[in-house]
Amino acid sequence: MKRIKALILLIVLLTSHASIAQEKLLSVAQLQEDFKILRHNIEEVHAALYLYTSKEEIDQAFDEAASKLNRPMTEIEFYRIIAPLQGLIKNGHTQIAPSEAYFEIIKKEKKLLPLSLYHDNGNIFILQNLSQDTSIQLGSIIRELNGENMMQMVEDFAEQMTKDGDNMSFPIERTVRNFNTRYFYSRDQPEYYQLKIEDLDGNIRSLKMEGLSLDEIKKNRDERYGKPVDFWETDDPVYTLEFKEKTAIMTLKTFSKSTIRKRNKKSKQWFKECFAEILDKQTEKLIIDLRSNGGGDPEPTIELFSHLYPKSFTFYKAMYTETQKIPNGKLYKDPIFLLNLYTKLKLKKNGERYDVKNVAGLKPYAPAKEQYTGEVIVLIDAYSFSATGEMCAILKEHDRVTFIGEETGGNPNQNTSGMMLQLTLPESQIRAIIPVVVFEMNVNFPNERRGIIPDIPLRNSIEDQINGFDRVMDFALDFKK
Repeated sequence: MKRIKALILLIVLLTSHASIAQEKLLSVAQLQEDFKILRHNIEEVHAALYLYTSKEEIDQAFDEAASKLNRPMTEIEFYRIIAPLQGLIKNGHTQIAPSEAYFEIIKKEKKLLPLSLYHDNGNIFILQNLSQDTSIQLGSIIRELNGENMMQMVEDFAEQMTKDGDNMSFPIERTVRNFNTRYFYSRDQPEYYQLKIEDLDGNIRSLKMEGLSLDEIKKNRDERYGKPVDFWETDDPVYTLEFKEKTAIMTLKTFSKSTIRKRNKKSKQWFKECFAEILDKQTEKLIIDLRSNGGGDPEPTIELFSHLYPKSFTFYKAMYTETQKIPNGKLYKDPIFLLNLYTKLKLKKNGERYDVKNVAGLKPYAPAKEQYTGEVIVLIDAYSFSATGEMCAILKEHDRVTFIGEETGGNPNQNTSGMMLQLTLPESQIRAIIPVVVFEMNVNFPNERRGIIPDIPLRNSIEDQINGFDRVMDFALDFKK
């Protein structure tokens, strides 16, 4: 009997741990100490803090945030004060995120909006109905949620998120895809979700929707739409090549060297063999699908371009960092001692900055023997980010391809990433990712604070998404320049 009581007590303690973490109040002194550490590390470590926003504006934003830390508050209240800073910094690799404990609270305790969403033409559509109300039509538009304009709420959430420059494609896409959990970053748990929905016939109705746990939502999803396969949990190739008559379709899901090696082979060898096959089949058109390719390493992008450009080229104009030493080493997830030692060997002082030495892309790269000179179409979207943005930059600079799809999430002029260090604030356990290295692309077009704008803008409609039809690929297959 004592063992049973002890077991019950243990279960209660374990299941209530997240609630305790949520309700814990941080003192003013704790908040101010965390904020001081956050500000100091961003100012000292971030490689391009003032690229898009002046130092005066950022200093003012930090000061205003600090002035609000005048009472005890919970972690999420503190987070809501500092999160807008990442939207002001405007670097897609800079992130401020709640603690791991708060993520557990969302997953286990919050009642989430049981809908999967899609956005198009300024509207938020219902892509999957995961609620208890099975009468809701897929493709319906959510006009309001709990009295707020739905699209405006999405834009407000996205405005505070990480992004490159003034490019809103990336944060809006992320907000919509993860809306039911991201809602709690900015809003408290509602008693129920009050929606105003426009159905397929244009009729508008109001309804109350009960929130569900993440497990309940997943159960409904699996039963109604089938359990989705997470590509990243499989061993399927991340590089694929297929042919449709005289068109080759090359799908590249990542530029991560380690992942490519694990699932395919070394990217240089893969590209060599594939372009040899493309030439052998006398291919007239090559479609390179870079949608949802979040980036990776520079080497695969350089190797790919060497098969598309017949002359020697230099990928980067410069690569540098603002510091040679990372402060507060014990607060970082990475082994900062070894990193500081490594940077002394890789960095060279150049005025106020430190240039990175002996890195791929800083020296001329020779064209590959297997040279494809035919028509090239590149498919892009908001998740074409980081190194994929760099790949698109070099393609644009040399006017080599036709871009079809949506604005890329990555900036084509400058990518601030490289080593991305995760700082954990000691009192709140809120995490911040700070990018350390600036990669300046060897391009001559101006930095317009946006991603690559497609030559032919095109996005799958809500009907396409519901029916599993890829309108963008279909268009690219028929497209003739």
